[in-house]
Amino acid sequence: MNEQMAQATMTALRRALSHRRLYGSEHRLAQMGRAEVHKAASRLAGEDDQVVLTILDDSLYLNQNVLANTSLEFNGLIREMEDRGIESITFRKPTAEGDIGELIEMIVGTETASPGGTVVLNEKPWSQAELAGSETAGLRSSYTASLDVLRSVGVALNAGQGLDLDGASTAVSALLDQTFAQPSAALLLSNVKSHHEYTFYHSVNTCILSLALGRLVGIPERGLLLMGTGALLHDIGKVGVSTAVLQHPGRLSPEQWNEIRRHPQIGAEAILAAAGAGQEVTAAIAFEHHARYDGSGYPRLIYNDHTQGGHKGPQHFFSRLVAVTDTYDAITTRRSYRRAEPPSRALHVLLQGSGTSYDPDFVLAFIHLMGVYPPGSFLRLTSGKIAMITHPAQEPDGMPGAVLVIDEEDRLIDEPELITLDRGSVVEPLAATAVGVEAAAVLEKVGAMTIQTVTGIRR
Repeated sequence: MNEQMAQATMTALRRALSHRRLYGSEHRLAQMGRAEVHKAASRLAGEDDQVVLTILDDSLYLNQNVLANTSLEFNGLIREMEDRGIESITFRKPTAEGDIGELIEMIVGTETASPGGTVVLNEKPWSQAELAGSETAGLRSSYTASLDVLRSVGVALNAGQGLDLDGASTAVSALLDQTFAQPSAALLLSNVKSHHEYTFYHSVNTCILSLALGRLVGIPERGLLLMGTGALLHDIGKVGVSTAVLQHPGRLSPEQWNEIRRHPQIGAEAILAAAGAGQEVTAAIAFEHHARYDGSGYPRLIYNDHTQGGHKGPQHFFSRLVAVTDTYDAITTRRSYRRAEPPSRALHVLLQGSGTSYDPDFVLAFIHLMGVYPPGSFLRLTSGKIAMITHPAQEPDGMPGAVLVIDEEDRLIDEPELITLDRGSVVEPLAATAVGVEAAAVLEKVGAMTIQTVTGIRR
């Protein structure tokens, strides 16, 4: 019984709900969805007679243990279940597929009564005192609050209403506090991905990375708040782009590419309409984040000419910074048209574009922040084991902190082991999707404070 099985259950449930809404309860895909949830829930219980999923404070618990990554990745589904009054779900063995169907109908809203006897709602939700504590609860709460802001902004824009810029600023302020308090944990948490809500998760990750980089280069707190708000909202214009175009698996047609190229303007106009005095720069970030350092991107910026000094392009200082973090997170995230790349590959792309696509000073500062192997990187070692980087090196010539997550037999290590890497022990970097281990889940097991205070044990 572990978080991977819980993720499989939540994935199956989300897919089943989508099929039910699209095709109705009797469609073959809806029936297949119910069967998939039934199979996953049965595996989740394992050899036990029953298993309990509890929802409390936007977090999902398996029995009494928090599922950190699952709570973040499936935040939208958790919110939906909370809205239906679901505090806990008990799966009893043998779980009946018909009861799974009733659970799906209740979440969809066509049923108001609880499911049958093998799927029981709110029978025994654990209290806060009974659940295991979490050092990263505040950080996860700030992350999910930012997701909520983006969802609300998306709904407002689709309805032709104005966005709540103050709400976005409040969310960024909380993220800023958490990033300052737990910098290594925040960098690890920025590895959370969701193919289901790519734009929203990507935007929160870009915001976290931008705040960390902005702090490193000395931007004062007021500037960090403005820049972070722009980073959080930098892609909000994609709300106005059709899903078919955003998730198109192949090469875009000229018409589709033109639609994509409009999202900076759509987002900037919406932000500018809601901006108060002094907040206009947040709109500039949304407008300029694809313009590129040398002006080769889109839209073409001609309203300024910085021919004096080192910078020849018209991008704002904040836009140049966000362009670096935006690219890094985008490359390390799986999309419908390409695979996720390892963090080391993303840094290589930034280096290749340094001085042309990206501000070279920010590229170097970002590499200094993240290290050669950024937090959340997975490395295959000469021993055959796989390690995950937890925090950058403490010294300029040092090696980053890491934990072992996969043993030499390719088995998941239940309790990740803190280690100190040797320079000659790294064989190759691996993409997170190839490893099947989530950084947030490892962080929860190792402990946020541990990775910031312990340099490791030499092995």
